[in-house]
Amino acid sequence: MIQNLEAHFNQRLHERLLILLYQKEFHSASIKELNRQIEEDFFTSESLDFGDAPVILAEKIYENSKKLDTIMTDHLSNWKVERVMLIDKIILRIGIYELLYEPSMKTGIIIDRAIRLAKVYGGIPSGKFVNGILGSVFRKYRIHEDCIVTEETKNE
Repeated sequence: MIQNLEAHFNQRLHERLLILLYQKEFHSASIKELNRQIEEDFFTSESLDFGDAPVILAEKIYENSKKLDTIMTDHLSNWKVERVMLIDKIILRIGIYELLYEPSMKTGIIIDRAIRLAKVYGGIPSGKFVNGILGSVFRKYRIHEDCIVTEETKNE
């Protein structure tokens, strides 16, 4: 029961991240302000309290979006990042960020959450697309569940 509640909480947190980052693409307001507006407008009936987590994570992902897009581009076959649907791009940014900067999170959970978001919010092929890109990023940057690998350490 507790695991189901935790999984639901984390899935809803990732939905909030997706909404925040999507909104940030179109608004100059701070992520903190966007989160406040979302709480007022959309989540008044939701009893989950995320605290500052959505803002902190969204700011980190947003600040690293160019680096995350570069990594994403490295794993796109015959595609440019500009051609990727915005919603898929944001989902991939979240997933890549977690794969690279959240070593305590299990790879399977990161990828599963991203696929779920893609299936709900993306296009028909989004789930497979997100799975393929994140799988490729995983194989390049993570050797073990608790180890982040860079190109430099991979060659040592």
